[in-house]
Amino acid sequence: MRLKGQAEPFLPTAARILLNLVPPPLKMVRHPTNCRPNTSQGVAKLKARGQPVDIGANIQASENDGGTMTATANARQRKANMDRIYQQRDKALSENDAEALLKLYAKDAVIESPLIPHLLSKKEGVCRGHDEMRPFFQAVATRKPSLRQYYRTGYLSDGNRKMMFEYPRAAPEGEQMDFVEVIELNDDGLIQYHKVYWGWRGFTVLEKNEYQREAA
Repeated sequence: MRLKGQAEPFLPTAARILLNLVPPPLKMVRHPTNCRPNTSQGVAKLKARGQPVDIGANIQASENDGGTMTATANARQRKANMDRIYQQRDKALSENDAEALLKLYAKDAVIESPLIPHLLSKKEGVCRGHDEMRPFFQAVATRKPSLRQYYRTGYLSDGNRKMMFEYPRAAPEGEQMDFVEVIELNDDGLIQYHKVYWGWRGFTVLEKNEYQREAA
């Protein structure tokens, strides 16, 4: 404290120099959304220009970037799973390989089809789990009529787990049994739910009892 008329207290030269070196208090700056950097490169550019950086916003943006990359990888994996099921299931069916077909389904999978009660003498057209599916797939392999062919033109999907495709009646080499099939996959890329919808040409095969004859 300095009294009136008293000379200003003496400070050593070194102390004055230190006081001049003390930086002013830092100020937190928050930018509008459209000014926030959303990549590490954006942060570097702002720093190079001497502009303030909202670190919290950058951390959030980096997390969002990582989430986008993960979502893209997941979408690619789901697409790969659908492609694999689309190809391998048809291959197993056409080669009458019941065990290879069964491996494409989850242990607790469910399949629904009008053919199930027709071949297994069940009241409902549903098979649940591998123990019920195996005799159905074996019956299909040994009693498949010649009209059962495998012409398709691709599949549709919801971009997530569900896919749908058609076996049209009119095929390049003549008529075939007509179906629309809807398949839903689980997290492991296996079939969890499978529903088969028959067209009129397929039902004429059932009416003629052609599935009860041994396949040629």
